[in-house]
Amino acid sequence: MFLFFQIPALTRTVLISLIALLTLLGIMIRPYKVSEAIIALAGAGLLLVLGLLSPGVALATLLRDWNTFFFFLGIMSLSTLAEAAGLFDWLAVQAARLSGNSSRRLFFNTFLLGSLISMLLSNDATALILTPIVYSLVTRLRLPVLPYLFACTFIADTASFLLPVSNPINILVTSQFPLGLLTFLHLLFLPSLLVIGINTGVFYLLYRRQLQGHFDIKRLPVLQETVKHQAYFRYTCVILNSGSNSLYHCGGDPIPTLPGCTWRSDLPFVWGTLLEADLPLEYSQADFLAYIWVHRGNVSGGPGARIYRIDRAIWSAVASTLWRNHLWGSHGRDVRVGLGDKSH
Repeated sequence: MFLFFQIPALTRTVLISLIALLTLLGIMIRPYKVSEAIIALAGAGLLLVLGLLSPGVALATLLRDWNTFFFFLGIMSLSTLAEAAGLFDWLAVQAARLSGNSSRRLFFNTFLLGSLISMLLSNDATALILTPIVYSLVTRLRLPVLPYLFACTFIADTASFLLPVSNPINILVTSQFPLGLLTFLHLLFLPSLLVIGINTGVFYLLYRRQLQGHFDIKRLPVLQETVKHQAYFRYTCVILNSGSNSLYHCGGDPIPTLPGCTWRSDLPFVWGTLLEADLPLEYSQADFLAYIWVHRGNVSGGPGARIYRIDRAIWSAVASTLWRNHLWGSHGRDVRVGLGDKSH
């Protein structure tokens, strides 16, 4: 609608930010249990209908981030296959058995298992699949639930920078700033290990009193019970091994090889959020927040320009927190230019 007549830039930005905020609230609240994918697509569709986002920009965004969509499809396929085979249940029971009957060792094993799954199958697999399995397991063992749930949910993001495929945002960032696997590991692997150690230590200090007990190892299910079909389980392990190797071989541009998963819900959600995050630079939510913060319209030069650029970077981080981390992947290049880097 607004394509046919001009509106002030600030008004345009306010409308875009309002739609993005309402979409975000809808995703969190989910009125009438509406799917997050429908809400995200509705927000993106409203931007298109009102002319705040042109069809050309929307199409260019989807085509530019095709590798991200296929990455989601491949990772969800691998995770769904592993879940159906009982691999996550098998790993959780193994972690409990290896801990003896110590709730403290089980806590550390949960962090270790979450790190491995996040590293190989993305942080979403840890947060969405491993967490309910661990909840059922510790409930069965009559252990306090909170320490283990926090271990799963926090390690999902903490360990998501170990490898390029550990987090979908890594694919977006490496698409904007190409990094080889060795360079990525050189820059982020050791810092990730350090952060994982800090995360583990902090939660152990918080819950050390609840982790002093023991559990009855006889309450654990037999390993064979977690594997529904032995042949399918072995086949899944082989597929996961070969699939992981192909993902790492592709470096920053993974190509999936497995069909079928929950893409009907997750991929439209990604499309919608990327379209709303990837608005033109002068109308982005990060710019709007920076505008409010700095209270000035002309920042083309002078000492205020540097302050504006710094505030823009800060508010981009804030917006990324609110609007999921895809916003940083979409605007990372723009923020880099805003900070003075003209090489891209």
